[in-house]
Amino acid sequence: MVQSLMARLWGLAPKHVAPPPVPTDTVYPVHSLDDTAVLRSVVVTCTLHFDAVLDPDVLAAGLTGLLSQGDWRKLGGRLRLRPDGSGRLEVHTPAAYTAARPAAAFSRQVFAVRIAEHPLAARLPRPTARGPSVHRGGQVFRPFAARPDVPARLDDYLYSDAPLLSVHVTLFDDATLVGFCVPHVLSDGMGMAAMVAAWSLVLAGRAAEVPPVLGARQDVLAGVGDDGDDKAAKEFVLEDQKLGVWGTIRMILGLLWELYWYPEMEQHIMCLPPSFLARLRRQAEEDLRAEGQGEDGPAFVTDGDLISAWGTRMIMDAEPGARPAVILNALDVRPKLPGVVRPAAEGVYVQNLVVSTFTTLTAAEAWRGSLGGIAVRVRRSLAEQTTPAQARRMVGELRPALAGTGFGLFFGDPSSRLVILTNWTKMNVFEAVDFGPAVVKARPEAERTVAPGRVVGMLSLALAANRWTRHMINVAGKDKEGNTWINAWLAPGAWRNIERDFAATTSA
Repeated sequence: MVQSLMARLWGLAPKHVAPPPVPTDTVYPVHSLDDTAVLRSVVVTCTLHFDAVLDPDVLAAGLTGLLSQGDWRKLGGRLRLRPDGSGRLEVHTPAAYTAARPAAAFSRQVFAVRIAEHPLAARLPRPTARGPSVHRGGQVFRPFAARPDVPARLDDYLYSDAPLLSVHVTLFDDATLVGFCVPHVLSDGMGMAAMVAAWSLVLAGRAAEVPPVLGARQDVLAGVGDDGDDKAAKEFVLEDQKLGVWGTIRMILGLLWELYWYPEMEQHIMCLPPSFLARLRRQAEEDLRAEGQGEDGPAFVTDGDLISAWGTRMIMDAEPGARPAVILNALDVRPKLPGVVRPAAEGVYVQNLVVSTFTTLTAAEAWRGSLGGIAVRVRRSLAEQTTPAQARRMVGELRPALAGTGFGLFFGDPSSRLVILTNWTKMNVFEAVDFGPAVVKARPEAERTVAPGRVVGMLSLALAANRWTRHMINVAGKDKEGNTWINAWLAPGAWRNIERDFAATTSA
């Protein structure tokens, strides 16, 4: 298959011998939007920060209990290649978990100091009173994300009996960090948020309320957008801008050229207080009035649209010259496919159900476009491309592309700067996670900003270095105070622009 060839080119081809299959294992499929070249190259971690001491054994028992329930068992499996020689993936889950084959790999480390006294943990990002801020990137905090020998690449899973999930607990005298990591082929962010919410229910003794996992054995997207799908749009709204073979080759050559001359991005974390987003909104409204677009009242744009536009301006202002841009926003299709994806009241989908939307900007728009103008363009693109009919058409076009090459579709000028946005705000981790039943020591109420067992901070990073992660902004979510936390992988010039913008905001 073409995907097998691409896997070899990307260094993902088999190099070792897999453990022999266990006849009693349950075999689950890995679905069409999961088994892609890009997702195969990523192992994601998320580290949750709690201002309380948690019991690691209680956490482990709760997660094992969850992964023993129904098709949640898929998350307790091991990655394997299909025996048919296709090069595709599947999941093998033990019939019963044992010490030799646990549901998840658990590890812990203990520091007999307060978290503020630990030389590295003391530097974990916290909101600053002076306004928006930039903090050290997530890779600095790798020791809290996972144990040193955790699987970091696809081969590490395929040629061992490593569980899909690894949980790493770091204990201090007054706080706990819980890091978990998982190969991205298992699920997107919404699926993992559903997992930690269900984990919380099991800890609270409410296992009967855990929603079932839907679509674990059959791909819910099978047939969506195919020729027989009369609910799909006849043509994708950006069909005339889709890159063909030569356009795609030109785009890839441009990326390879950039990788050679500008190999490294810098990863940092940003904290945007509500006042900063309010400033962006005022600026956008002023821009639109000046351009004659806001005469009937403020145009509707979300915080995500504003961050997309602001981040794009920071990135494009660092370019040496004018060039077009394509803003790629990741879209969760769960709410966009009624009649295909069952409602949340019936269960959860722990898999990758994300497609991309595209906002194409000319060189002039990308170089000198206003914040408000770009934000409105993003909003209109999302509105046009995310109707149920358009979502079906996109899935229908994406599935064969992924099956053939492992890569998705691209739209716009092949010389464009690609700006990637992912937004986890709807995951609502700060609200969904409640590890209160695992608390063994809480801080005094005067020192707390949230209830014991609730999340006060979150970090994410990719374990293995991936130079293809570029010009990417990940909105991790909002904390209890309304601060928006962002992980970003940007060029040094873009970070300088952001620092200047933050300084101007603080001094205003």
